[in-house]
Amino acid sequence: MEYEPGELIAAPWMDNSMFQIVLSGELSICFIRDDGSMYSLADGSGNYIIGEMELFLVKNSNIYAEVTKKLTSIAFATKITGKNCMKTAGSCTLWAGLWPGK
Repeated sequence: MEYEPGELIAAPWMDNSMFQIVLSGELSICFIRDDGSMYSLADGSGNYIIGEMELFLVKNSNIYAEVTKKLTSIAFATKITGKNCMKTAGSCTLWAGLWPGK
């Protein structure tokens, strides 16, 4: 998948049904407090993982991920059932290890 700077990868109103591994580019993950102020949680680049929280936790309505430098990722659907979900997550780890130059 490819994203341009300023584009959101994850937001409360988005489906967020993809487990992604960043191959190149950069992103910023932030939390929006109840008073509207923003708190930086993380900055990520190559080999950063997006979407793993959706595999294990209830969706947080205050977390956003925004592209800060043109980003390319490899993506896997997470909307699958039970045992298959963790099998897919394991495949993501395998793919990340096999990706050329990473």
